[in-house]
Amino acid sequence: MGNSIEGARSVLEGMRKQREELDAAIAVMEKWIASQGGVVSTGTANTGQIGQDEFFRMSTPEAVKKFLKIVGKPARATTDIVDGLKRGGLTAANYTNVYTALTRLQKKDEVVKVGDNWGLEEWYPPAPRETKPANGKEGPSEEGESDLDALKELEAGQEQEKDK
Repeated sequence: MGNSIEGARSVLEGMRKQREELDAAIAVMEKWIASQGGVVSTGTANTGQIGQDEFFRMSTPEAVKKFLKIVGKPARATTDIVDGLKRGGLTAANYTNVYTALTRLQKKDEVVKVGDNWGLEEWYPPAPRETKPANGKEGPSEEGESDLDALKELEAGQEQEKDK
């Protein structure tokens, strides 16, 4: 009996080594596909990472964020997310519910739309934000004052309002 257990352990170790090599090869292929502008379907490489009850009793937005954390970059298509949530036990997962959750998460700056796909906000650098000067105009005001001067005037006016 000892020989069969040792043989099985040896076979298992060999299989684990092969899996590590395959995982590394898969990661390389996923990066290459993403670099060419493609999207990797979650139905192949990441299937084993999603447990059948991974999203059980979760809300759709919670499940979406957890799914994206599990599968990682690149951004995923809505249909891939729906499929992953269904595999993970989220019975309410359908295109409409998931898309609605994604757009609400986008408004809360938790996910970002990358082309037609979705990813976690934390995966990407912050988008540059446009700011308007304090006087609401581009450049110095007509009187030639700087934005700092306009801000000081505004603050002084607010202080006077408080004192009344």
